[in-house]
Amino acid sequence: MHQDIVLERLRARFIDRIAKLKPDLGDSFEAARHGRDVTANLTTIMSESHRIAGLAGSFAFEDLGASASDAETAIRHVLRGNRDREALSQMMKSVRAMLDRMAECLRENEVRRLIAS
Repeated sequence: MHQDIVLERLRARFIDRIAKLKPDLGDSFEAARHGRDVTANLTTIMSESHRIAGLAGSFAFEDLGASASDAETAIRHVLRGNRDREALSQMMKSVRAMLDRMAECLRENEVRRLIAS
C-alpha cells in the first residue's frame, strides 16, 4: 500500500515534468528547425529525451520511453555530423513522435484523473 502511494506521487511528478517540458521542447524543436541555435537546441532536446527514456517505463509509459529513445538516437546521429536528407528527416519524425507521445501521456493522465474523481 505504502509503495503504491509513493509510486503514484512519483508518477504525478513525472507527469508534471512532462507538462512543463513539452512546450519548451516544442519551442526548441521549432527553433532548430528554423536554423536558430541548432546545436544548442538539439542538444537540449537530446538530453531531455535521454531522461524521459530512462524514466517513462517506470511509470507505465513504455511508448513514450521508446519514442524518447528514438529521438535521442536520431539527434545524436545528426549532431555527430550525419546531416543527409534521410538522417534529418528521421530526426524530425522521431522528435515529433516523442512530442506527440508526451501529449498522449498528458491526455491519458487527465482522463485517469477524471475517472478517479
